Amino acid sequence: MYYKLIMQMRDSLSHFIKIMEKVEAQAKEDGIEPSVYLEGKLAEDMFDFTRQVQTMSDTAKFTAARMSGKMAPSFPDEESSFPELIERLEKTILYLNEFTEEDFQGAAEREIDLPLCPASTHPAQTTSRSSRSRTSTST
Repeated sequence: MYYKLIMQMRDSLSHFIKIMEKVEAQAKEDGIEPSVYLEGKLAEDMFDFTRQVQTMSDTAKFTAARMSGKMAPSFPDEESSFPELIERLEKTILYLNEFTEEDFQGAAEREIDLPLCPASTHPAQTTSRSSRSRTSTST
């Protein structure tokens, strides 16, 4: 469980930081405003790049917290530049580094509550959903 959750998420975030550094450098070299990338979407019903990175950070920290039974830190969604997004991912990695294998003892049998995202927070959502979901972690 520790390897699947912590090590792989931490490595993925580290690799994504390197990709963002390259994108920022290429934008500067080509004279493109960073906002073109930060506000960009691949499809109209997607979050923009900035929100995608914030969601990546939240997914990593909340998954680790829920599976270990700990509380995750709160990171306000205020980033508006590549350096700020990189800093957020670095803080997420530091949080993930606090976990040990022992933190996930019994995680496969633990039940967790997952509140569903309110329909208004995702551009593709047009119907409301129940605010309560029960998910077993044994899959």
